[in-house]
Amino acid sequence: MSEINPRFKAFGNTLVVSKLFAIVGCNSMRSIYQWLQEIYH
Repeated sequence: MSEINPRFKAFGNTLVVSKLFAIVGCNSMRSIYQWLQEIYH
């Protein structure tokens, strides 16, 4: 059990980090898209 716990924690951390990166990526892509729309209007 004690051998699985650190791995599980690391896996959970990577999931959280990837989720954060996905949120940040979506927001930045959306803002860039709006910025491009404003330029080409």
